[in-house]
Amino acid sequence: MARKGVWEIKGTERKTLREVVYERLKKRIQRGEFKVKERLIEQRLAEDLGVSRTPVREAISKLEQDGLVDKIPQGGAVVKGTTKDEIEEVFGLRVVLESYAAALATEKINEEILQSLDAVIEKQHRALERRNVNRYIELNTQFHDLLYSASQSDKLYQIITFLRNYIYKYRVFLLRMEEMPKISLRDHQLMLQAMKEGDAQKVEELVKKHILRAKETLLKEIEGGKLSLE
Repeated sequence: MARKGVWEIKGTERKTLREVVYERLKKRIQRGEFKVKERLIEQRLAEDLGVSRTPVREAISKLEQDGLVDKIPQGGAVVKGTTKDEIEEVFGLRVVLESYAAALATEKINEEILQSLDAVIEKQHRALERRNVNRYIELNTQFHDLLYSASQSDKLYQIITFLRNYIYKYRVFLLRMEEMPKISLRDHQLMLQAMKEGDAQKVEELVKKHILRAKETLLKEIEGGKLSLE
């Protein structure tokens, strides 16, 4: 079994072992496969992935930098929880940074990026028609990644990505709510139309509205007891 794990990891594109282990553990945390405060034991994870403890230890250190885990004296780490205040802070930062990035992208947009965004939106339509929520969630991330990278500001894009990854599981929760994918897709269509018109201010406002709606919906679910932060 360990051999199979090693073979699968070595077969993953041109990435280091640490990068592959890091990405796998990050996805598992973001999907909620580990509970908050659950201990991540290096040896157990290494055996599960079919690798040595070294890449697991290195991956956990990077996850700590991402704010997803806390290292503990006994060794390994525990999955970090999120407070309501942190959610409000992260969404507040996202409103400012992502709307700014979208405005920059509109000013620097080219036909190739517009066509790529159009293609993603079309795929989102098909995912909704097939009721494939998981695929829609992937495409949602893809749309925003394309949009913010088009700002041509590497630092801004890195910060935005960090913040969005930090609350990834809550974004997934929102997109699994009834009607939210349709609302999200409509927002994307409006953003793209404003970008085609070269209206940076309108795009900026649309992105702000998009994120603030998500924040308000999420906080409402938390206050109503439908979503636990633990």
